[in-house]
Amino acid sequence: MKSTHQVFKGLSNVLTALLSGNNMYFLHYRMQEYWGYQRLASKARESSMAALKNSFQVMERILFLENHPNIVHYDEIKSGHTCEEQLSNQYKIEIDFSGLLRETIALCIAQKDFTSKELLDKIFQSNKKQIEWLETQFRKMSESGTQEYLSDQLEFPFRRTDNFRHRSPARAACTARLAG
Repeated sequence: MKSTHQVFKGLSNVLTALLSGNNMYFLHYRMQEYWGYQRLASKARESSMAALKNSFQVMERILFLENHPNIVHYDEIKSGHTCEEQLSNQYKIEIDFSGLLRETIALCIAQKDFTSKELLDKIFQSNKKQIEWLETQFRKMSESGTQEYLSDQLEFPFRRTDNFRHRSPARAACTARLAG
């Protein structure tokens, strides 16, 4: 089945945003895990996997429409040096992605591609949930303070080294091998 050029371009833009989001969330997951914020890292990992799953579905749709998915282009990936900056960057990318999804859904309706629209509707629902979760985190930070919020993101028992800096389990195992 062939699609219109506009629908293909819209799906390609969605794919680019999903792949970029996957990379950003995965980076945040690894950084937060390293810092010891296991609960926050778990959510970033979950978001990364969701973006990857959605990107596979969009790729499949593009292939079904007899086009070639472009997985080379990425949007700028902003990491953030603190958890607060990372959450802020996630919020910005999710808000932008929401607008892109709305535009592409409207395009699919105009081009009478209701199967693509249904796929994008499901992704949009996931996007809305992510935005709501992020807004809840900002509210919690505002109400309890950033430090209290971050202490709630720690998962005990908390691994510490001699100099009280958190190390990931992989790094700790490597250090133990080198020492032993």
